[in-house]
Amino acid sequence: MEKLILEIDTRSNKGKYLLGLIKEMAKDGAFVKTRAGQDLQS
Repeated sequence: MEKLILEIDTRSNKGKYLLGLIKEMAKDGAFVKTRAGQDLQS
């Protein structure tokens, strides 16, 4: 399995839409797993 880490700016409608799509895919048991609220900076 490969990992892709995305930072999505949810201040815009496009960002909110994209995040919503990803969350729906995760609910359906698709290939997406989400972890919210984590600081991803190294």
